[in-house]
Amino acid sequence: MRKILLIFLLVFILWCTKSSAQQFRNIFSFTHLDYSHGGAASVYENSLIGRINTSASILLRGYHDNRSAWDNTIVYLGPIFNLDKHHYIEFTYGYGRDSDEREANYFTAELTREKTRYLLGLGYRYSAYPGFSYNVISPSVRYLLTPRLALWGKYFASMDSDSNFDNAYWIDGEYKITNKIALRLGFTGGNRLYSPEYESILGGKADMGFFSFLAQMSFVVNESFKIKYQYENLLRQSKYTDIKNILIVDIRF
Repeated sequence: MRKILLIFLLVFILWCTKSSAQQFRNIFSFTHLDYSHGGAASVYENSLIGRINTSASILLRGYHDNRSAWDNTIVYLGPIFNLDKHHYIEFTYGYGRDSDEREANYFTAELTREKTRYLLGLGYRYSAYPGFSYNVISPSVRYLLTPRLALWGKYFASMDSDSNFDNAYWIDGEYKITNKIALRLGFTGGNRLYSPEYESILGGKADMGFFSFLAQMSFVVNESFKIKYQYENLLRQSKYTDIKNILIVDIRF
């Protein structure tokens, strides 16, 4: 895993040094997840985006899920292309390996159309594990109702190698209280949780119907520094309640 991390980092550095542009964005998040009847976990995720030129950037992302008896690490790398003034597309490949030496591969593509009042997205993800895989298609929309109020919605449709069809949704609204402070409220739900924090619990077969509500507060320190805190209460299988506390730091330089 260390060798893979070093190779991805070296590719990123070599690519960026060829560019005259020195514009970067780094998004770091720390999640404390308290599983009902499952103990606690700490999840670290960092995404670094480096601009190559006016039409392309590169993304390097690291993910680490740490628990008392198990951990999982995923590294992603891929380009982002600006197709024109309003469209860009992202491609990434991710390689994962956990403490049980099980390997996983992730392929994603997402096309985005961004205009003044709305943002449309269409994503695709393929994830493969030993003896199990799934595909997910995820359209999304964000619409600015007023200069201060925006609505967001995303739908997920998935099919796995066991012929299970699942779907999920995510809806929220964001209101700018001031030019620096914003409040976001929303909820999610669906048949199954396809996310790195829950895939080890699923085992590829478990019934994981869920519903959650979330609240997020964001603070803009300046034009290049933003901090967010998010709380999420997640009910799964109609009997377990998990609590997520997430801190997000977004820096541009």
